[in-house]
Amino acid sequence: MLGKILNVFKPKPKVVVILGPTSTGKTSLSIKIAKEFNGEIISADSRQIYKNLNLISGKITETEKENIPHHMIDVISIGDSYSVELYKNAAKKKIKEILSRGKLPIICGGTGFYIDSLVFKNSFPEVEPDQEIRDELDKKSANELFDMLVKIDKKRSESIDRHNKVRLIRAIEIAKKIGQSPNAPSYKDMNYKTLFIGLDIDDSDLKTRIKERIEMRWNQGMVSEAKWIIDSGRPKEVLYLLGLDAKFSAMVACGEITEEKAKEELFLETWQYAKRQRTYWKRNKNIKWFEPKNIFEISNAVREFLNR
Repeated sequence: MLGKILNVFKPKPKVVVILGPTSTGKTSLSIKIAKEFNGEIISADSRQIYKNLNLISGKITETEKENIPHHMIDVISIGDSYSVELYKNAAKKKIKEILSRGKLPIICGGTGFYIDSLVFKNSFPEVEPDQEIRDELDKKSANELFDMLVKIDKKRSESIDRHNKVRLIRAIEIAKKIGQSPNAPSYKDMNYKTLFIGLDIDDSDLKTRIKERIEMRWNQGMVSEAKWIIDSGRPKEVLYLLGLDAKFSAMVACGEITEEKAKEELFLETWQYAKRQRTYWKRNKNIKWFEPKNIFEISNAVREFLNR
């Protein structure tokens, strides 16, 4: 009993979260912060959990890590199922391990559901999968599923990837069981004392960064990676469910679309995705927003947070 009482007054461990729309420089900032404040990084990216999805997911290389430990990358094989709940449980263990080493956990990524499930208490209800519902929904196209979600949970439809059947099916499944899908936590009751650092830039610069990133990764061999995955026995439809980069790379690899058309469509849809990310994070008033170039101000914010 005494132990329980003491735990109530025990200070919550501190973590830093680096988030923001795609292509804003979250990864490079996380390395800088980890080097300066003795940290280890936990990825909050729903694509980088997959092994062999490297160029397509923009996965950090061993050289780019600069000897900083990274966690929650290369967790499962392509085609295996995964969930927010599985991510939360595994990442919580990683945070505990990092803290036990006397280091700072730094959560970095653009998947808002992953971040919120990890940081906030009771942010997502535990709804058991219903295979009967899933089998029925799987017969429908992504567009049909999205239209269904708009009707039963419009708020969730505003932040979801409308082309991702797996997420659409899960959102509809939850909405059918509890009335609405878990769109956002209360943003008050946290598992950790958390500093949220948000990175963002103006629309024009972000569009330029998105185009440059697509071109760079395309030149590095995204289509070749998709072809290798398909040739290794994974159906192209599996890649279609693993995000925009995987979808368009697979379409080119299978001759369904030209490279130029794919890059054009990928840019347009990635830009829409970035806007959905912004919409999602507007609800969290705890986030301190910075431009990526303001490294000095960001470092000061982290230092002040750790010294409290």
